[in-house]
Amino acid sequence: MGFNVCVSIMPPKKPPLVKKVIFDVSKLNIADLVDSDSDSDTESELSDLPSNFGEGDDGYSNGRDSDDNEEWHELSSTEDEGEDEEPAPILPLPKAPPRPEPTPILPGAKSPAPLPPPPPAAPKEHTIGARLRAVTMMDDGEAVTKITRVTGIPRTRVYEFHARARERGWVEKTKSGEQMILEPHHVANATRSGRPSISPEAIACIIKVVTKNSTSRGYSTAEISKKIKESNYHVAPRTVWKILKAEGYNQCKLTVKPGLQDLNKKERLAWCLEREHWTLEQWRDVIFSDETSVQLAAVRGKRRVWRKPEEQFEEKCIRRRWKGFQEFMFWGCFTYDKKGPCHVWKKQSAADKQAMNDDLDARNKRIEVANRRKWQKKQREWLKKWIDDHKGNRPGGVRKKWVHSEENGAFVVKPGRGGINWYRYQKEILVAKLLPFAKECIAAGRPNTQVQEDNAPAHASKYQGEVYNLWQIMKMIWPANSPDLNAIERCWFWMKKETTKRGATSSKAKLRKRWIKCWDKLPQKMIQQWIEAIPHHVAEIIRLKGSNEYKEGRKKGEEKKSVY
Repeated sequence: MGFNVCVSIMPPKKPPLVKKVIFDVSKLNIADLVDSDSDSDTESELSDLPSNFGEGDDGYSNGRDSDDNEEWHELSSTEDEGEDEEPAPILPLPKAPPRPEPTPILPGAKSPAPLPPPPPAAPKEHTIGARLRAVTMMDDGEAVTKITRVTGIPRTRVYEFHARARERGWVEKTKSGEQMILEPHHVANATRSGRPSISPEAIACIIKVVTKNSTSRGYSTAEISKKIKESNYHVAPRTVWKILKAEGYNQCKLTVKPGLQDLNKKERLAWCLEREHWTLEQWRDVIFSDETSVQLAAVRGKRRVWRKPEEQFEEKCIRRRWKGFQEFMFWGCFTYDKKGPCHVWKKQSAADKQAMNDDLDARNKRIEVANRRKWQKKQREWLKKWIDDHKGNRPGGVRKKWVHSEENGAFVVKPGRGGINWYRYQKEILVAKLLPFAKECIAAGRPNTQVQEDNAPAHASKYQGEVYNLWQIMKMIWPANSPDLNAIERCWFWMKKETTKRGATSSKAKLRKRWIKCWDKLPQKMIQQWIEAIPHHVAEIIRLKGSNEYKEGRKKGEEKKSVY
C-alpha cells in the first residue's frame, strides 16, 4: 500500500528542491514527519528514509543527465550536521473542485445545444528583433536551448529563420571572422498574395453601369454584378457594394425637383437675368405669398422609432395612412421686415355658393350694358372690314346674337371640385388681406412694394388684374414652375415639421390651431434667411441656363451670416 507525498527539502546554500518520493507506510512513521515540536535534527527525523533517496527507486534518476545530477544532493549527516533549521512543512494534497450539477431540463423543453469547441489559438508572431537575435546567436555557436530561453522562439522556428536568412542572401560568419550584416528583410515574413484585387477596368465598368441613366441609378448590387458580367468582369455583389462605397457612392432618396420644359427654362433665365444685380434692399420690397395643402394624420419627413424585431406591429410602432385626408389649404405672406397675415381655407358650403352666384349676377348686371356696347362696336368694325375685303358684298348666314359670356367680359366661375377659384381668392385673400398688407408696407416707407404670386389659375386670372389696378399695387411677373425663387416655399417645409413634432393629429380643429399658432411664432430671423438665399438661387439658375439642378439655400460659407 502506498501513496504520494510532496516533501520540500532545503539543503544549505541550495535552492529548495521538490522531489516526488514513494514511501512505504509500513516503514514510515508519519507522526515523526509532521511533528514540528521535535528537537531532533533533520538526520534523526528522516532516518527511516531509504538510503538510495538520491538515486530513486523506480529508475527516476537513472535516466537523468549528469548535469542534472549535480543539482541533486543526498541527505547525509555531513551536510546537515550542525544545522538548526526546521524542515519545511508537508503541504496537504489539494482537493479536486466539486463538479457542477447539471441544470435540470424542464418537461417538454429541448435539451441545450452543446457548446462549440474553442477556436484554435493563433500562432504567435515573433518580432523582427527576436528573429534577428536568434539567427545571430545561432551563427555565434550558441546552443538552441539557450536561444529559445533568451528569445522565446521555439526550436523549429529558430532553424526556419536561419534557413530563411540564408535563402535571401545572408552569409554566415566565415572562419576569418568576416560576418555579413543581418537585415530585417532576411527574416521578415514574405508578402502574402491574398484575394485577387479588382482591376481598374472592372471598377470603371461598375461606375459606368451605375451612372448610365436614372434607371441604372436604382440598380441593386446583384443587378450591377449581372450587368458587368456581360463585359466579362466577375465581381460579387458584396464586392460591388464595397467598391461603390469606396468611390463615394451612397444609396439616398431621390431629389425632388419640378419638371421644366425648354420654354420654362427660357422664362426662368430671362427673369433671373433681369434681377441678376438686385441688392438685398430691393428684395426687401417684395411680398412673398403662397398656399399649401395640410393633411390630417400626416407627418413631415421620415420618422424612426426604437423597437425590437418582435414589436414591428405594436400600436406605438405603426404609422397610419388614411385616404382622402386633405383637409384644408393654408395661405400666408411675408416680407423681409414684417410677417403678413395668414388664412385657413374652409370648404365652400351650399350657402357660400349661393352667395357667390348672387354676387356674380349683381356684378354682371352692372357691367352688362357697357360690355354690350363694346361687343356691338367690335361687330360693326368687323363687318366693315369684311365688306371692304369682298368688294361690297355682305356676308351671308345668320348674324351673331349678343350673349353676356366670359369672352364678352362677364364674371364667370367655372364649375370645379370646390377648391380655390378666382372669386374666393379675390374676396377672401386679395381684397381682404394681401392688398391691405401691401398698403401697410408702402405706408411704412416701402413705396416700391410689389406682390409676388405664382401662376396658379386663381392668381393668374384676368379678373385679378383689375383689382390690382384699382388698388394701385404692382404685381411681379412670375415664371412658371419656379418654387425655388419663392422664399415662402421653404416656410411650408419648416411649418409641417414643427406642427408634427409631437405626433400627428386627426382633429380638424386642433390641426388648424396648430398651424395658426406656428405661423404666429414663426421667427422673423428665419424669414430673413430664406429671403437672403434668393440671390444665390438667381445666380445658380443663370449658371445652369434656366435649369434647377442645384442645392437650394444660402451660398456655402454664408449659412450663419446675417445680412442687414
